[in-house]
Amino acid sequence: MSTQKVEKEAKKPEAKPGFFTRIISKLDSSMKEKADAKAQQSCCGGDGKGGKCC
Repeated sequence: MSTQKVEKEAKKPEAKPGFFTRIISKLDSSMKEKADAKAQQSCCGGDGKGGKCC
């Protein structure tokens, strides 16, 4: 009987993320990319050759 239970559990498809979860994930990744780009351009980020340092 335990083998039947294991087979049923193994056949379950993975749950897809919800609508709001997908939107929040997209927004989060987009905001992170923008923040990383801005940090590279700031005075303390990047290579530091901008002539201005913190």
